[in-house]
Amino acid sequence: MYFSAPWCGPCRVYKPVLEEVMTGFADVEFQKVDVDDESQLAADHAIRSIPTTMMFKEGKEIFRQTGPIGKAWLTNYIENNK
Repeated sequence: MYFSAPWCGPCRVYKPVLEEVMTGFADVEFQKVDVDDESQLAADHAIRSIPTTMMFKEGKEIFRQTGPIGKAWLTNYIENNK
């Protein structure tokens, strides 16, 4: 899951990186969550700052990072944890 908002500067910088990574993983489900539209979902996941990227495996959270993540690091992490 990727929590963001259209007004968030760091989210706008990170969005193209995340979208590029997403195109390389057809077998991985990506969900973008606008915290303004889905405030309850953001609260349920204790999102305090954006952008926040979370990854789940078999329904359990395995990763959480606030702030932009580099393309190479993110790609490598997904490849090693899907």
